[in-house]
Amino acid sequence: MKKIMTLAAAMLLTATAAMAQFSAGIGYLAPNHPWTNDNLNGFYASVDYNIPIVGNLGVAPGIAYSFSGKKTENSVSIFSGRVSLREQYVSVPVNVNYALNLSSDLTVRLYAGPTFCYGLTSILKGDGSVDIKGWTIGTGERTTSLYNDSGDYKKFDILVGGGVAFDYDSSIRLSLGYNYGLLNRYNTTLIPSFHRSYLHMGIAYLF
Repeated sequence: MKKIMTLAAAMLLTATAAMAQFSAGIGYLAPNHPWTNDNLNGFYASVDYNIPIVGNLGVAPGIAYSFSGKKTENSVSIFSGRVSLREQYVSVPVNVNYALNLSSDLTVRLYAGPTFCYGLTSILKGDGSVDIKGWTIGTGERTTSLYNDSGDYKKFDILVGGGVAFDYDSSIRLSLGYNYGLLNRYNTTLIPSFHRSYLHMGIAYLF
């Protein structure tokens, strides 16, 4: 009996592995940030492994790297010059998905789930001058990490989101989605609350 159960389990795992699908992709993302008036621009690279649960329902754990930033010319109050912001993250999404087979070569997937995110770097850089009543009292370049010792800007975040993906010929996937952060990333007098969110769209190759 034990041998039969072991053989059945082995056959089940083999069948699941055969049906599971690996994908690797890149794409565009536009996250918000408390130090800018509009979204940053960036890109991501990701891999995931879709594991069937039952029928057309599956779960796809993965890992992703993202980079985003913005560079602007500013003239605010007594400061004039260039300001840039650059951020890097590593994320672990775990999305549950449901496949709708529209034809023999086109499948639509609806997906949703949590993403566990950790900030690697957040660098604010200013290059300009400070002028008071026509007198330049300071000029030059300064670089600051927003992940400072005070811990005002939190590195860890948990986001929830969802989206839709289109699989063509079981080889190419186009996706569009949105994520919203559950945790308050900033907590200061200047910025009492900030929840990170971003729109993302991309293309992936299915193996």
